[in-house]
Amino acid sequence: MTHGNRGKNLERAVKKLFESYESRGIHCQQNHPEQLHDGTLVKRHGFDFQIFYHGKFIAFDAKECALLAWPLDKAKPHQVKALLDVDTNGGEGFFLVYFTKVKELVKFDIKIVQSAIIEGGKSLPPSAGTKTTINLLGIK
Repeated sequence: MTHGNRGKNLERAVKKLFESYESRGIHCQQNHPEQLHDGTLVKRHGFDFQIFYHGKFIAFDAKECALLAWPLDKAKPHQVKALLDVDTNGGEGFFLVYFTKVKELVKFDIKIVQSAIIEGGKSLPPSAGTKTTINLLGIK
């Protein structure tokens, strides 16, 4: 897999999930960085995806990891800040990480990520988060 395609499998799975959710009247949105026609980055968002469901705001950034622990340098400062802002204001903010070697999808709450960064941690193993399925809301 080329560097430019890393994370695209998880992103495609989330997009498919969103199509299912939207057919049920649940608002879902994927954020895209704003760029000029020459590719110059103008504005980036703090997270890739957001869901509004039953009065709750859920925001997350999706990552794929080929290692056995997710490197915390993949949690960019602007992403951590934006997800913490969501959490502080009553929403749910997290990183959704797919570990390709062990085929596990893990949800790392933003407070866990923040604590690990503050404590000088370099990475988080899957056991530091919550194993989940792509169906984040558990809707059948």
